[in-house]
Amino acid sequence: MMLRRWRQHAQRHANLRRAGASTASFADRSTPAPYPCHESSRAKNNFVSLQDLLASNPQRNYELAFNWERALQWWPQAAWKDALRLSSKSEHARLAALLQQSGPSNHYYLLRRHPELAVDVLKLVVNSTDAFAYVNPLHRDMDIIKVLRQMALAIGDDNMLHAAKTVIHQRCLSKESARCTPCLYRSLCAATDTTSAPQLREILRHLIHHRLVPEILTLLEFATEQRIPIDVWRRIFNMFIHASFEAPEAPTEITSGDEGDAGVRFRVVQDVALQFMAHVEARPIRISEGIAASVIRAAVHHGEADTALTCYDWFRQRQVPLCNIAVGHLMQLLRPGQHHASMQRFQQIYDETVAARGVSSLSAECLAMTINAAAHDIRFLRRVVGDLVAPDAGKCHLDVGMCNVALKGLVNGPDCEPNQDFPLAQALGHLMHRSGIVANRGSLVALLRASDDKLAVLQVNNAAEAIARTVPRKHKHVNVEVDTLSYAAHVAIVDLIKSGDVRTASDVRDAVLASSSGPAAFSPALWQTMVLSLMHHKGSFDFAIDWMRVAEAHVQSTHVPLFADYVFSTWFTLAMKHRKLVANTDDAPFVLAQWRRQLPTSIRQDDVKRFDLAITTCCHANDIATATDLWHDMVAAFGAPSANAASAMLQAMDRLNKDFEPFFYSELYSGEVNSRHMPPMSVLQAALFAASHRKKHKMVRDVIDLLMKIPPSQWNAAVYRNALYCCAESSVGELVEIGLELIEWFITERLPFDPDEYSLFDSLRIAKQSPPDDQYAILHAYSERNRWPNLMAYTMMMEAHLQAKAPSSYGNMVVDMMAAQQIPMDLKFATVYALLLLQNHNHVKLLDLIRTMVHDANVPPDEYFFHALLTTVADQSDIDGCFELVASITSIGHFEALYMALIHVGLAKGVLERVCNVVVQMECEGFAISSTALVKVIDAVRSNREMEKVVSIVAQLVGGGPRTIPFDATVFAALWTQLARFQCANKVSLKYLHQHAAAHGFDRPVALP
Repeated sequence: MMLRRWRQHAQRHANLRRAGASTASFADRSTPAPYPCHESSRAKNNFVSLQDLLASNPQRNYELAFNWERALQWWPQAAWKDALRLSSKSEHARLAALLQQSGPSNHYYLLRRHPELAVDVLKLVVNSTDAFAYVNPLHRDMDIIKVLRQMALAIGDDNMLHAAKTVIHQRCLSKESARCTPCLYRSLCAATDTTSAPQLREILRHLIHHRLVPEILTLLEFATEQRIPIDVWRRIFNMFIHASFEAPEAPTEITSGDEGDAGVRFRVVQDVALQFMAHVEARPIRISEGIAASVIRAAVHHGEADTALTCYDWFRQRQVPLCNIAVGHLMQLLRPGQHHASMQRFQQIYDETVAARGVSSLSAECLAMTINAAAHDIRFLRRVVGDLVAPDAGKCHLDVGMCNVALKGLVNGPDCEPNQDFPLAQALGHLMHRSGIVANRGSLVALLRASDDKLAVLQVNNAAEAIARTVPRKHKHVNVEVDTLSYAAHVAIVDLIKSGDVRTASDVRDAVLASSSGPAAFSPALWQTMVLSLMHHKGSFDFAIDWMRVAEAHVQSTHVPLFADYVFSTWFTLAMKHRKLVANTDDAPFVLAQWRRQLPTSIRQDDVKRFDLAITTCCHANDIATATDLWHDMVAAFGAPSANAASAMLQAMDRLNKDFEPFFYSELYSGEVNSRHMPPMSVLQAALFAASHRKKHKMVRDVIDLLMKIPPSQWNAAVYRNALYCCAESSVGELVEIGLELIEWFITERLPFDPDEYSLFDSLRIAKQSPPDDQYAILHAYSERNRWPNLMAYTMMMEAHLQAKAPSSYGNMVVDMMAAQQIPMDLKFATVYALLLLQNHNHVKLLDLIRTMVHDANVPPDEYFFHALLTTVADQSDIDGCFELVASITSIGHFEALYMALIHVGLAKGVLERVCNVVVQMECEGFAISSTALVKVIDAVRSNREMEKVVSIVAQLVGGGPRTIPFDATVFAALWTQLARFQCANKVSLKYLHQHAAAHGFDRPVALP
C-alpha cells in the first residue's frame, strides 16, 4: 500500500543519516528497519507513523500536537488516502474521533493542506456515526453539520458541496449504505442553509429502488417541513403494489395481536398517504389521475379499506379526477362477498362517479361489479338500470352477461315488484336491441317473464336465430324441419319449465299457437320435449296432463304418433317417484287411453304391462277407486289379472287400512290349484304378508293352504321364509302344524334352495312347542348347510328349554354349541341360562356361570339378573333360601346389584328388619344406598318396632361421615310421614336426625314428641 511504501522510503533515509557513511552496501540501504518510525521520535527525526497518531494520548496535548504537526507536514496525499481507507473498524473509529476533536488533529488542518481528501474524510466521519449509537437521531445530524461547516471553512462552500453530493451519490448505490442518506441530506441542507429538489429526487429514486420505506418516510417528512417539491409520488406508491418492501418497526400495540404483518403494512401505507396529504397541503400541486390511482391501489393492494376510503374522500374534496382503475379497485374492495364489504360506501362511490362523469364513462369491469353488487339490493339495482336506460346515458360498455344479471335481479328477485321492475326490464331489453346485444337463453327467459308481448320478444334483434343455433333442430326420430320462431319458443319454454315458471311457459305456448297459420306450430318431437320437461320436475308434474290435452287438440296428424311410447311410461314411472296424489281421478285412465289409442299393438303382453303400470301408479298415489276401475277393465280385456297389479292392489289396501279380504276372495282366491285364476306365487306372498300383519287368521290359513297345494319344487326362498314367518307369528294351532310341515320339507331336503338364517329363527320359534330333540334336529340340518344360528336364536332356544322345564343338560348343550362357534353370551342369554340352572336346583353350575360372567366373559351381572334369581328362589322355597344363595354368591365377589336385588325381594316378602341388616352390610362393603331405595325401605314400615329399627339405621347412615351423594329431601319427608303414623322410643337417634335435618334445611314440620 501507498502508506507502507512511504514508510519504507522514510526509514531508508533515516538509516543513511544515522550511519554517517556514504559507502553503505546496497543491502543495508534497501532493507527496512524491523520497527517503523515510532523510534524516530527518540532520534529527533521529523517522521511519524499512523501508529504514533492513533497511540497519541489526548490528555498529553504536546504529544498529540507534535505527532499531528509532523504528519500533516511530511505525509503526502496518497499516504493520507491510505490511512483514511483503513480496513479495521477500531482504527477507523479512533481516527474519526481524532479528526473531529478540537485541536491539531482536527480535519480542518488536514483539508487545508490536502483539499482533495474531502470526500474521504466525510466518508470516514459518516461511517463512524453509523457505528455510534445515538440517543437522539438529531445528535448525529449535529455532528455531521459541524463537520460540513468546518469543511466549508477549510476548502470552501463549493468544494464542500461537491464532496457531500459525491458521498451521497456513492452511498445511494448499495442498500445498506443508503440508509444514512436522509441524515446526510438533512445535514447538508442545514449546513448550507439551502435545499435541493433534484438532489432529493435522486435520493428518493434510489431509496425506492432499494424499497427502504422508513428512510423514505423520513425524507418525506423533512421535505414537507421544508416545503421541498416532490415529483416521484407515483413511484413511491407503485412500490407498494409491484414489489415487497422493508417496513419500519411498528408500535407494540399494532403488532402484538393477531394482525402482525398486516398491522405493519397498514402503518406504512397510511403514513405515506398522510405524508402525501400533508405535503400537498403545505405545497399545493396538481394531482393527476395516475397519482390518485396509485395511492388508492396501494391501499387496496394491502387490504386497508380505511386508508383507501380516507384517500378517496380527500380526493373528492379537492375535486381530483379519478380514473376507472381507481374506481374499479375501490369497488373490488367494497363489493359484497369481500372482507371489507360495505354496500353503503359502494353505492356512494358509484353515485359520485356517475354524477361526475356519467354512467357511460364507467369501464366494463366497473359496470360488471356494479351490476353484480346491485343484484343483492333491489333498490340499488333499480337505480343502476335507471341510469343505464336514461335517454342521456350514452352508449355503455354492456354485454349480454351483465344484462342477464340485471334482468334476473329485476324479474326473479325475492323483493321483485312487477309494476315497478318489469318496465325497467323491458327498457333494458330495448337498450340491448339498440346496442346490438343479441339475447341468449337466459336474457330471453327473463324478458319473456317481464313482457306482455311474448312474440315481440322472440322477434327482436334476431334472438330466435341466435338461440335456435345453440340446440340441434332435428329430432332423432322425427326428421321434420321447424321454423325458427317456433323452435326458439320451444327452447324458451323448456328453460321456463326448468326454472319453475310454468305460467309464463303456458303464455308463450299460447301466443305461438295463436300466431301460427299452419296446422301445428310445434312438431310432435317438440311437444314431447316440453311435456317431458314438465314431468321431470316435481313442481310442474301436475301440468303435464293439461299440456298433453292441448297438444292433442292442436296437432291434427294421424299418421305420426303425437307422443312416443316412453312418454306415457315416463308419466306413470315419475308419478310413482314423485309420489304425487292424482289431482284428477281421470288422469291415469286418460294417459292409459291415449297410450293405447296412439300406439295400438297386437301384442297382448304390451297391453298387460301398460295396465300394470297404470294400476301400480294409482296404488302408489293411494287412489284405490281408480285402481279398482282399471283392474276391472284389465280383467274384462284380458281375463286374468297380472301378478304386479294384484300385489300393488293388496299392498295399497293394506297401507290405507282398507279391507282387502273381500277383494282377495272375490278377485284372487279360487281354492283350486288347477284353476286358470290361480294367483301366482308373488300374489300369494303379498296376500300372506298383508293378512298376517292384520291378524286375519282365516285368510292366512287359506293362503297357506293354497301354497301348500303347490309342489315344493316351485317354491322360492322368499315365499318359504314368509310362510314360516306367518306360522311363527300366528297363535292358531293349525298354522303351527303347517309350520312344522314346512320345517319337515327342509329337513327331508324337498326344497330346491337353502333357507337363510331368518328361516332358522322362525323355525325355532315354531319348534318351541316341540321336544328339544326336534330343535336340535333343525340345528343339525342348518349346520350341514353352514347356516349356523346367531345369539338371538340360541337365546330363543334357551327360553324354550326354560318354558318346557327341560333338564339343565339341554342348556349345557346350547352353551357348548355356542362355544364351538365362538359366540360369546350376553346378559340376556346368561339370565335365561341361570334361571334354567336354578329351576333344576343346579347351584354349583349356577355359581360357575356367575364366576365365568365376572372373570372370563366380561359380562357383569346387573340388578335384573340377581332380582330374577332371587325371585325364583323365593317362589320355590322361602326368603331363607334367598339369603343362602346370596351368601354363596358373595364367596365369588360382592356386588351392589346383588344387595339391591335382595333389598327389593325382602321388601316384597315383608322382612323389613332383615332388609335393614342388608342395608348396613351393604354400607359396610363400601356400597352406598341411594335415596330412592332408602325411601322404599322407610315406606315399608308397618309397626312401631320396625319404625325404631328404621330410625336407628337412618341415624347410622347419616352419622357415618360425608357421603358421595348426600340424602335428598325425599328421605326425610318419608321419615317424617312415617313418624306421624308410628311411635319411636329411640329418642336419641330421633333427636340426632332432627338436628341433622335442620342443619341441611329438611326441618320436620311438627315438633318432636
